[in-house]
Amino acid sequence: MMKKLLVVGACVVGIAAAQAQGTVNFANLAGANIQPIMDVGGTATLDAGWAQLELADGTALGTPVAMIAGGLFFGPAIDTGVAAGTAVDLVVRAWDGGDGSAPAGNIGVSDVFSVTTGGVGDPPGPPADIVFAGGGMQSFALVPEPTTLALALLGGIALMFRRRK
Repeated sequence: MMKKLLVVGACVVGIAAAQAQGTVNFANLAGANIQPIMDVGGTATLDAGWAQLELADGTALGTPVAMIAGGLFFGPAIDTGVAAGTAVDLVVRAWDGGDGSAPAGNIGVSDVFSVTTGGVGDPPGPPADIVFAGGGMQSFALVPEPTTLALALLGGIALMFRRRK
């Protein structure tokens, strides 16, 4: 009988702890607030690629989501692993290549931004938005692959040393 009470008690504590986790909406559009991801050079939106939410230390949260036209992504509500109503530092990593299983191609990372997580209350409230008026994630652009830059640099050096005949 005592073992059953301990198991039931552990389950209740586990359920309460799981509901207390802070969540965020993984989308770069919230109402009138839009922060699109830009392609290399920052002149056009990234219309195909992937986005991943991460803690500021680089720990991935959830799974990558596919981009849609306009540099936008709409992922699920993601559990950040901190208590509901707690501020958490996050970044968004985006890339334009591969199948979404790992960053490939041109990659960009947002500046670190802080969000106070949602899920507060009983029952838990809605997740917090990562894009909001006056803060949250800001637009950013992808940067070229290092191999592309290296080849361009080598080509430039070769041109400088080219002998004229």
